[in-house]
Amino acid sequence: MTVEASSVEHSGSLVGRIAAAAKTTEDDVVVVFTTHGIPLVYPPARPRSVRVHRLRVLGVRSGTTHDGPFDRIFTFDTDFTALVASNFRGKTSVLEIITWCLRGSPRDRLQADVRRWLSGVELDVTIAGQAVGFRLSLDKGTLVRGEVLAASQ
Repeated sequence: MTVEASSVEHSGSLVGRIAAAAKTTEDDVVVVFTTHGIPLVYPPARPRSVRVHRLRVLGVRSGTTHDGPFDRIFTFDTDFTALVASNFRGKTSVLEIITWCLRGSPRDRLQADVRRWLSGVELDVTIAGQAVGFRLSLDKGTLVRGEVLAASQ
């Protein structure tokens, strides 16, 4: 079987790394992979659409002029949702809390005081056609319990 080496980019590529690890030539790697029908490129990531339906945040705000308990539900329209408010009103926090649920860990962008206020988060989404719910229980910003719920549609 003949394989044209020019058909695969080698320098620093997967082929080059395999050849170096196997102590063989890149052309030999191409021949073996081609013979066995193994692709030498990473397949593109499968698109996974995310549709946010509902976010509920609850806790107790402290250290502000608006201290006290809060229990807020955000519903996201199927067509368009805009978070509109003046500075320091929670727009970024809403997005960071959604990101926390989807990633499994918070990013540094979620302000420490906001994180400490939270006692619970509920997020309902559809990911690649699959209904998913996230339920977080928190104590002073520390995750004490997390659940991921899935259901068929």
